[in-house]
Amino acid sequence: MVSTDHGGEFAFWRPKDKEWNFISSKLDTWDWDSDRRSYDIAYYRGQFYIVDSDGRVLVFDIDDPEDATANKVAVSESPTWRSRYSVNQLYLVESGGALLLVLRLEHTCQNGFRVFEVPLSSGNWLEAEEVKNLGNRALFLSLRNSSFSIEVSGSSGCKANCIYFARHRSSKSTRTHFELGVFSMEDREVQPFIPNSCHVQKPYVWTQPTF
Repeated sequence: MVSTDHGGEFAFWRPKDKEWNFISSKLDTWDWDSDRRSYDIAYYRGQFYIVDSDGRVLVFDIDDPEDATANKVAVSESPTWRSRYSVNQLYLVESGGALLLVLRLEHTCQNGFRVFEVPLSSGNWLEAEEVKNLGNRALFLSLRNSSFSIEVSGSSGCKANCIYFARHRSSKSTRTHFELGVFSMEDREVQPFIPNSCHVQKPYVWTQPTF
């Protein structure tokens, strides 16, 4: 499953398909003329989920490629986020059997992320539980819809209970560039992933090993 750069259209491919299947844009639950757009896609328990800029989580119905839609709202929008947080990015990621929503907050480093378990059973963000500890797992968040989690082992080279992320930074003297960081859920601090590394003009993409 992929989304366009503007987050307004989607396409999916399955084994044996000869071409990409495009999602219909005629959705009752999506106002394509508004500023609402998708932020991330996740595959969870046999279905594709998306989260939009208002915090709505929708489910794709792709059983019939000729009439594929995202016509089911799994979790309604969250009217409290904009008053409580200044959200820069939203991520969906499966971790340890749960579907998580990660909020990257704007203009802050020490308190840069909030993690919530998506309340699929109730469909109401007011009943969502905040995740304070990832246990022996680490999250990898990308700007290009490739977020995932891993169980940290002695040979993985990663730190447990941490969020690895890519972000774009800009300043008056330089163009927009991308960098990697690590956020500790325990002390809620951000550290550079590669100290003293050079910044690049193209976004990083995490790759997940299969072994």
